[in-house]
Amino acid sequence: MWDLLDYAALYRRGLPPVAGGALDQAAAFTAACRFVWAEQDRLKADLLGGEE
Repeated sequence: MWDLLDYAALYRRGLPPVAGGALDQAAAFTAACRFVWAEQDRLKADLLGGEE
């Protein structure tokens, strides 16, 4: 799971995983990244909302 968070952060910056190996599952990986990003955005919104 921790690796997924690192890979999702890199992918968000335009650095997708190298072809081949376990990460060469494009649909599953991009779906996982979308989930991670949505959760990160939700947590940021919750934190910012709590400060106002």
